[in-house]
Amino acid sequence: MKNMKEIHGVIRKMGVFLGRYFRYFFILFIFLTAYLWHQAVAPDQVVKKPESKKEKSAFVFRPDLTKKIPEKIYENFFESRTNDFFRLGIHVSTKDKEQVEVLARSSLNEILPISSWTFEPDEKGQYREVVFSTPGRYQDLIIRLKKNSEVSEMEWYDPEVFIKSFDITPLEVQTRFEAVSLMPTFYGISETSHRELFSVNNIDKSSQKKEWLFQADGDFIRSLEFSGKIDGGGRQEYAFELFRYNSVTKEKESAPLQRIPFVLDALNGMRIFSGNFLLPFSFPLKQGGWYALNFVGPKDKDPENFFSLGELEKTVDPKEFKEKGDLFVHIGQRARLNGADSFPDGAKLEDLGKKLLYAFQLRHDPVDYDNLYEASQSIIFDRERKIITGSQKTGEYLMYRFETGRPFEFFALDAQQDGDDLSEIQLEYSLDKEHWQEIPFVEESSGRVRFLLTLPGNRVAKTVYVKATYVGEEKSSGFFGFNEFSVHASVSKLR
Repeated sequence: MKNMKEIHGVIRKMGVFLGRYFRYFFILFIFLTAYLWHQAVAPDQVVKKPESKKEKSAFVFRPDLTKKIPEKIYENFFESRTNDFFRLGIHVSTKDKEQVEVLARSSLNEILPISSWTFEPDEKGQYREVVFSTPGRYQDLIIRLKKNSEVSEMEWYDPEVFIKSFDITPLEVQTRFEAVSLMPTFYGISETSHRELFSVNNIDKSSQKKEWLFQADGDFIRSLEFSGKIDGGGRQEYAFELFRYNSVTKEKESAPLQRIPFVLDALNGMRIFSGNFLLPFSFPLKQGGWYALNFVGPKDKDPENFFSLGELEKTVDPKEFKEKGDLFVHIGQRARLNGADSFPDGAKLEDLGKKLLYAFQLRHDPVDYDNLYEASQSIIFDRERKIITGSQKTGEYLMYRFETGRPFEFFALDAQQDGDDLSEIQLEYSLDKEHWQEIPFVEESSGRVRFLLTLPGNRVAKTVYVKATYVGEEKSSGFFGFNEFSVHASVSKLR
């Protein structure tokens, strides 16, 4: 009987508790329902990842414009007066063919149409710009999907627009004629080529090792594509390793430049539409340099659980049959101004009227790693923090190369270190990659470390190398990096 009384007591207390706090449980239920509905109806676009230290977490790309979110408002984005001239630039990628329009809005809710564009589906995206003037005071910009009444109501219509960059620049012009006479902006968007490789004869069957040799015809590796047979499963680790190769002595360096591992259980998550596997493998290359790629399996092969490389799956024209390779290297090449000076993704050179302006800043997505000119092996794009990071080991470094197209009049750099440890990063610049000078830093009130550089031109220099090296105390865990990094340069229009 005592136990029954205790049980009834507990039930009564639970009833009182639920009665008193029922509204809170109801609100929690509503939030959970809304969250689950959002995940089911509007899932994020997620890039699948191999299980490796180079890919700490899935990087989420959320579309900026969708059927449910057809417009995006940038409040107080600029400030205009009557007859002011501006250049608006936008870099967009889309899943399907989409029309996008941009409008300005005043404080009185007056709407000024600026421009509209049609974007074709393209993974790397497309850049568009327009020069416009304002008849009065405007401060907000609106970007929206241009509705097609015949299509927008259809259930299958599912637009996705990703805004990679969107900015506006005031121009130093007075008349419409001066405005239309401006040079078009040169905007950096890299191209990707697919290099087919055939493994060389020196294959070590006992360790499942294969090797490929290639000469770089681009600026960086983006990914590797391969095929093969999966037997069983498990956590056996396989890896691709990149080495510098001497084409004269026929030897490669002993230490790999880059190593990306994956496990057997992760392979099916890496499969793409062709049937091959795609492994992210980012690393900067030297154009014309020779490299060796190695595939290495576990030292002790499990006869029941293993992976063996095979021929690439691809469409072959029977009239032009050729032997199938066993590795695709996806190589990125940066945009080049006049075929010479390379521009990182997102960097631009725009005509302001009296001067040209070169501008670059971090994008906080994986393309930031592709924009590096050199990097030590520990340097990665951290997908959780959305910044480039490196191990806190002496000598670990990353390097940029900025080419402004024409000699610059002055070059300015502004970078903020992630974290508040003083004297942890040494930031240097060089005009020739041989003679380096340290860039000074200041400690902000927040405790953050900020590096500032203003470099006058010499009428000749148009290339600046910037190198960040870890010089702090060595630590087994932790990282170094920048959460802000931007470059601006004033460039003369005179040749």
